[in-house]
Amino acid sequence: MTRTVENNRVNLCDSCMDSYPECNSEVLFGDGIGNDNICCCNRYRTSDVKIKKKDLGDLCIFALRYCMGRMSYAPDMCRKIVRPLLPKLTDDSVKKMIEDCKYQASTNQWGDENIDKPGWIKWRQELEDEKKRRECLIWSTEF
Repeated sequence: MTRTVENNRVNLCDSCMDSYPECNSEVLFGDGIGNDNICCCNRYRTSDVKIKKKDLGDLCIFALRYCMGRMSYAPDMCRKIVRPLLPKLTDDSVKKMIEDCKYQASTNQWGDENIDKPGWIKWRQELEDEKKRRECLIWSTEF
């Protein structure tokens, strides 16, 4: 189902597919041409998304892997989204992210040396700090 917004055809948000006349979205994502445009109504923006902890970790890992080596706003934006989720992720997910950072360094997949590399180096340190924080929690609960 589509809806015309500013003479461009866009997809309706998933929450309104069954109730097309009720969608009164004013938010448009994408470049204004093609199928990547999505109308997103208030009902969609306020709905909760339920996801298993492991699946959330996998999703974050896939997003970060996509960003490795890119020279755009995506790596920084992805890290900003994942950062507050770190405490919710499994130990295994954090470990995989650290391993990915080590691989990134060994293959020099930084993106731009001056723009992207410092952010990835800081990100790896944040992951290492999270791992240490968890180890300290385990150690403190054992005694």
